[in-house]
Order: sequence, then structure tokens, then C-alpha cells
Amino acid sequence: MKRFLFLSSFLAVGISLIGLIRPIPVDASTCVNCHSNKAEMEKLGAPQFSMTQEEVAAQTGMPATCVDCHLGNDKEADKAKAHEGVLGLMVSMRKRLYIKK
Repeated sequence: MKRFLFLSSFLAVGISLIGLIRPIPVDASTCVNCHSNKAEMEKLGAPQFSMTQEEVAAQTGMPATCVDCHLGNDKEADKAKAHEGVLGLMVSMRKRLYIKK
């Protein structure tokens, strides 16, 4: 019974906190502004990195921002500055996370 109450309380708090998390608005994130422009990403030779905020939300299943997972600077318009500190390609396979640096 104690275990059930503990788990119920833990889940209730977790679900409540999820409601407080809000993604950065699309117009405030330079990541989304650049990466959602498919034609520009193709011109730069990186069409595989073209995606919209909706596609990210559908793939991740969470309201995270680009910076939450990949780091970098989503307020910077300059490509080099925006990509400073960005983690490499992140691939999730069979419950393991691989990061290419």
C-alpha cells in the first residue's frame, strides 16, 4: 500500500511538472527558423537536417527544445555561433543512446 501511494504521488507530481514545460516558440528559436527551411538546408548540402518543430515533437514525444538535447545557442543567428557546443548526431537504438562527436 505504501509503495502504491508513493508511486501515485510521484506520478502525480511528474505529470504536473510536465504541464509547466513549454517549448520555445518557433519564431524565437533560430534552430527551427533555419532547420525548417528545407530548400536552404538542401542548398547547404544537409537536407537530412531539415525538420519542423512539429516533426521534432512527433519524433521525441516530448516538449523539449533543440537546445535541451543538442545544446548550442538557439538565440544566435550566425551559423557558427549557433552551432558552438552542439553535440553530434544523436541516435537512439535499442534503449541505448549513441552520440557521434
